[in-house]
Amino acid sequence: MFALDLLVVLLAAFVGRVLSKRLGQPAILGEIAMGMVIGSLASFDVILVGSSETLNDLGNAGALILLFSAGLVTSLDELKRLGKPSLASAFGGVVLPFVLGYIASIWFGYSNTVALLVGTGLVATSVGVNAEILSELRVLRSWLGTLIMATAIADDVIGILIVSFMISFATSGVMPISETLIVLALTVAFFVLSLWLGVRLVKNLSRRVRLGRYDLLLAGIIFAVAVGIVADAIGLAMMIGGFVAGLMLGQSDFSPRLIQESTLVGESFFVPIFFVTTGMGFRFHAIVDASAFAAVIVVVAILGKMIGCGLGIRLSGFSRAESAVVGIAMVPRAGIELVLIKLGLDAGIFGDHVVSSLLLMVIVTTMLTPPLLNFALRRLDILPRDVQIGRDSNEEID
Repeated sequence: MFALDLLVVLLAAFVGRVLSKRLGQPAILGEIAMGMVIGSLASFDVILVGSSETLNDLGNAGALILLFSAGLVTSLDELKRLGKPSLASAFGGVVLPFVLGYIASIWFGYSNTVALLVGTGLVATSVGVNAEILSELRVLRSWLGTLIMATAIADDVIGILIVSFMISFATSGVMPISETLIVLALTVAFFVLSLWLGVRLVKNLSRRVRLGRYDLLLAGIIFAVAVGIVADAIGLAMMIGGFVAGLMLGQSDFSPRLIQESTLVGESFFVPIFFVTTGMGFRFHAIVDASAFAAVIVVVAILGKMIGCGLGIRLSGFSRAESAVVGIAMVPRAGIELVLIKLGLDAGIFGDHVVSSLLLMVIVTTMLTPPLLNFALRRLDILPRDVQIGRDSNEEID
């Protein structure tokens, strides 16, 4: 029954938030942890939430609204200024995990195809996790928050291109070079048109049109979904389209009111569903079946991002502490990897040990990032002194 499943998920999110606040940790940590509890109980045939496509769709809507809100508070000028270091960081954070994942898989005796796909599974970070943590810590509008989001978006775009290429190669045995170049060209055109022509059109429209708060919120969400559909159609993630839509509207006169309204509707319903359902992908057998290979993949996934992304930022002239923060922020995986696992299973490429190892990597990296990033940001001393981790849901995001 969908209503009962929804009730359990929302209650889990609420309990997770309360516990996180008591422990001084970001709310996202508790939401994912409660989802993991639900997923773990399913391993023992205790089914609290049935398999529901509707719940997953609501969670995906939460990711879209979350990235839309993040785009609204991101400075386009700052994003352009930090473009080169973010691309350098994303490049390092893609290449190093891919190479290490490939070498580790070959070392443990897996085939070249499996090794390529395992390496591919380590390349893309979770933009949604980053956006939520930075929002909770109230640094999303800072230059460092912009740098992290720019790196995450670049990382995700590169990761999506690699995943599309590798999956096509693994299933057909043919190098899809022309298709990849087409997707790349469409991606460049999408960003250029959105951030050049789109921003100008939205700015002009906002000066001429006046909307009430509810009409404005509805129009903003419609715009986010429309841009998300375009992004999805050219091979990008729909949530990236949501971020670009927010970025466009964020430069307009609509921005101040939209920020508050979109945050409220997202954080009070859709976003908690996204993180609880993400945690529900965890199964106890993922740990039971885990072997030395799983442990190596987890370590490679963490160090690959921290070193690869951090080194890219360091070489761009930033301090060691700032480079460490960006490296930690790029650690979580929870999106493309789950799609890759499903495709690998459907194609008969992955066995149980590879699937368990990748699932464990997703869970560990997603759970580890919030407390690590919280600690690193405080050590860097850029958080507002009055910040409260696990903020009240009625508090405005700065």
